[in-house]
Amino acid sequence: MPVRNMTKRTPAPEAAALERIIVQEWRANTDNPDQPIILIDETGPVQTKHVFVVWDRWRGMEQLDRSETIMKACEEMMSPEELQRVTVAMGLTKEEARRMGISYE
Repeated sequence: MPVRNMTKRTPAPEAAALERIIVQEWRANTDNPDQPIILIDETGPVQTKHVFVVWDRWRGMEQLDRSETIMKACEEMMSPEELQRVTVAMGLTKEEARRMGISYE
């Protein structure tokens, strides 16, 4: 199977605005149900981080754009050491999270 480089992509136009909202919510840590729900799961002996952002505003946005948006928010909110431990950055709608068995309070 050949290995190839991906072609350059243009981020989704709404990505920057969504990133700002995620960072604002992360800093404020409110209980507003209209805001993104940021879930951080630390697992394993080296404490890898899985960052899930549950938000219905992801609907219609490609998963790669969702992940890149979340990673940019992580860059702003985490130390370089923490950032290196992020192994999953996934944006999910509430329905997608439910189907994947991701639960939160």
